[in-house]
Amino acid sequence: AAIIDAIPVIQKEFNDVKFLIMGDGPEEERLKLIVNSKKLIDRVIFLGKVTDKPQKKAYYNASQIFILNTFYEGMSNTLPEAMAAGLPIITTRAGGNPEFVDENNGRLVEYNNVEQITAAAIELFSSPELAKRLGENGRERAKKYTIERLVEKNIKVIQSLAG
Repeated sequence: AAIIDAIPVIQKEFNDVKFLIMGDGPEEERLKLIVNSKKLIDRVIFLGKVTDKPQKKAYYNASQIFILNTFYEGMSNTLPEAMAAGLPIITTRAGGNPEFVDENNGRLVEYNNVEQITAAAIELFSSPELAKRLGENGRERAKKYTIERLVEKNIKVIQSLAG
């Protein structure tokens, strides 16, 4: 809900911004009620669970930034996906997120901190050059997280344990 709470402040400076919410889950209906109560129906589009890779890629390509407000993450698949699409990232310091995101490719914020999420989004929308640079840096970092590289690393760990 923190991202939704940030929208009215962000839209004061960037009137044409829309938010796409990918995914489903137990919070979806509550979030829709909040969006309706805040009269943000024209600002927020709930996409539901998106598993089709070309469709997901199209949503990333239509976006300017990617925000993941989470209190727990092991290794989020969405971060390297969004980074590979060249999006600057705003996410929390939860779990493995700082392994993917730092000041060179995005912004780390406290979970549910509306002020920090808002400030980071406004910073990136205000400076397209900065957003582009962070997105390009993220795209380079995402190359380290291909499935082939992860399998290769896992094989090395297993071999070191067996040997």
